[in-house]
Amino acid sequence: MLIRAIRNVALCALWALGSPAARAEGLADEARFQPWTDPAPPFRLRTLSGAEVRLDDLRGRVVLVHFFATWCAPCRTELPALQQFAAAAGSQNVALVVISVAEPDGRVRRFAESTNLALDVALDSDRAVTRAWNIVALPTTVVLSPGLSPRFGAATDLEWGSVSAGRLIDRARDGGPEPLPIVKQPPGG
Repeated sequence: MLIRAIRNVALCALWALGSPAARAEGLADEARFQPWTDPAPPFRLRTLSGAEVRLDDLRGRVVLVHFFATWCAPCRTELPALQQFAAAAGSQNVALVVISVAEPDGRVRRFAESTNLALDVALDSDRAVTRAWNIVALPTTVVLSPGLSPRFGAATDLEWGSVSAGRLIDRARDGGPEPLPIVKQPPGG
């Protein structure tokens, strides 16, 4: 798991720099959700609004748990499209939990205000949830079944505008074995 995560981080960095090695890996064209075998233990986090989000309260819905940081350039780029995806998928009994990792509340609040982020960001200031879930790269999105079992995840940024909400939700409910392809546009493309 650690070697895969380090490889993904290195390739994402190369992709961001336009490296031919990253293009050869296909990251410039496509990212893939992979089966998620790491744990997804229950959590309880405070949000920017002061509310509390509990994973157990989301049972019965497909849940996307998205880990990010404001200093992470791909995270910053991805969040507006993820917000639009969540709005489109919300009518299909889907919940999105966006978790800021190891950052002061004030920084996250300023970021949310400056980017018009309407999502109520959960705060994992001490990284307890991030560590419990074995998250080693940002951004990372984990998709859970309605029973809160991990189905698949992506330890990279995704082009959420190209993700079929219906297909993603069906795959999370059914738990099919093959990865779900996500088409990613190259920078400037």
